[in-house]
Amino acid sequence: MALRFGLAQINATVGDMRGNADSICRMISSAKEDRVDVIVFPELCICGYPPEDLLHKPKFLKDNEATLQDLSSQTKEITAIIGLAQGDSNQCYNAA
Repeated sequence: MALRFGLAQINATVGDMRGNADSICRMISSAKEDRVDVIVFPELCICGYPPEDLLHKPKFLKDNEATLQDLSSQTKEITAIIGLAQGDSNQCYNAA
């Protein structure tokens, strides 16, 4: 059995997590229609790149994580690898 991979590129807007998530959802839907099994998105596509000083704001990181959780409902029947910023009390990093 072969897996079909899709590479997605979005023009993310820094800080517009809802708008970026909408773009991600549209691409996930399109990938499903094309029978893609795994779709891969770019780094920091949820929060936009480069977030710079926003990475030091706990609410920004929490909103980033919450947006990812909202997107998880769109990924039935497909695996989506989505880049986002995550952090803890001492550091933040690029995650997928």
